[in-house]
Amino acid sequence: MTELLQKAIQQAQALPEDEQDRVARLMLHEIETVTQNGGEPGRQSAWEIVQEAFKDIPEEEWEKLPRDGAAEHDHYLYGTPKRYS
Repeated sequence: MTELLQKAIQQAQALPEDEQDRVARLMLHEIETVTQNGGEPGRQSAWEIVQEAFKDIPEEEWEKLPRDGAAEHDHYLYGTPKRYS
């Protein structure tokens, strides 16, 4: 075991149990990522994360969203008058 890994484990052991679990989940996730990518840490782009999160939403649900949602977000979130009607 490397010195760095020993230090990380010692510091993690000093944390409260809920924080130990959080650190352990992060470590396990990174180990799984490295293992799945043949030793290379894999990083998803923000777009890949969004695609994964929204992959099960049917197309008909997306079609219900307003086309001017980005430009008129204040209107849809807070009820302010539309700016570009």
